[in-house]
Amino acid sequence: MNVLSLMRFIKWRKPSLRSLHAPKINDSDLFHIDSRYSKCFSCAKDELKKLSDQISNNDVRRIVQNRYDALSSLSTDMDYSLKCLTDIQDLIDLSITDDDEVAEMARIDLDEHGSELIANVEIGISNLLRLDDVEDDTCDTILEICQGVGGAESGMFAKDIHDMYKTFAQRQNWDWSVIQYNPSGDKGIKSACVIVSGVGAYSCLKYEGGVHRVQRIPKHVKPPKIHTSTISVSAIQKPQNIDVKFNDKDFEFDQFGASKPGGQNVQMARSACRAIHIPSGTVKVCQDHRTFQSNKAQSLRDLKEIIVKSKFDEFMSSVRDSKNVQIGSKERHEKIRSYNWLDSRVTDHRLGIVFHGLDRFIIETTGFYECILKLKNRDYSLKIDAYLKRHGAT
Repeated sequence: MNVLSLMRFIKWRKPSLRSLHAPKINDSDLFHIDSRYSKCFSCAKDELKKLSDQISNNDVRRIVQNRYDALSSLSTDMDYSLKCLTDIQDLIDLSITDDDEVAEMARIDLDEHGSELIANVEIGISNLLRLDDVEDDTCDTILEICQGVGGAESGMFAKDIHDMYKTFAQRQNWDWSVIQYNPSGDKGIKSACVIVSGVGAYSCLKYEGGVHRVQRIPKHVKPPKIHTSTISVSAIQKPQNIDVKFNDKDFEFDQFGASKPGGQNVQMARSACRAIHIPSGTVKVCQDHRTFQSNKAQSLRDLKEIIVKSKFDEFMSSVRDSKNVQIGSKERHEKIRSYNWLDSRVTDHRLGIVFHGLDRFIIETTGFYECILKLKNRDYSLKIDAYLKRHGAT
């Protein structure tokens, strides 16, 4: 309900049971409206007007056309967001007026529609900020977890964090594809590399890149003593061109007699297969099965896995600098998050916030999700500041 409708409605509306008991609120209890929102929309409108003037010049039209089209597509949404922003501000002003009846009605409307109005404004801001965001959240995420300082305890902690991410991915209905999994001892891992696919996966997991520290008493250490160890996590976007497309003409198959034991049938029936990928020169031989067709199918599967892994290793090598920025030297002082088993708490050092309940964070992943939301909100605020700074509106 807009403000004009509210004012007309007040004249004849009888007070309901709810309105009679509507609580009094102070200025500090009102909806918070970020003053930067209106500045962002104003900057966008000004930029759109300038681009509109420039686009009439054929010499610069090609340069600014894409930006102009992108902003134009958001023009209607921005107008709606600005209207919501105005409506909620007017409701807030009415809720603190000296007219008790008008103020009470405005508070009720704030209670019923305030959250929806703010959500519409924030959607408009998010769409605007996304124009300058180079990250593509539709891309898959390559998540790598590696043992750091601390020996066997570090390996067991790596397994705990790996399982936390896997549980969270399952609850978000993301696909979890294992690329590499190197176990360490009975209950730990040296390293694991997976591809996480799904909408929103990268926007959540990108905050996990860095050193994670754990403090707990290992079961195998006597006398009991608190042990500090680390693991490293990297989360990078998987580019679309890492996917390898295979054509039948790229493969060549040679048939020959197997050299493995198995009697005359195996050795004389020419059941072994040598598969060759012509573009890369990669070769894979298979002679494990009794028939040529079975060995051919197996060698083709193995050969494709080798080629895909080779492409993947090339990509990981090319992004080594990005990974190093995230994980540093894996030392304890470079931590982004600490997990304290004795006190059952998790501290995110970027936020300066403590989350109580380790099971709630690692096993149920509820606390982990809350941490991600807070990191997103911090990132969102920083992006607004950066947007305003780029447009000279601080």
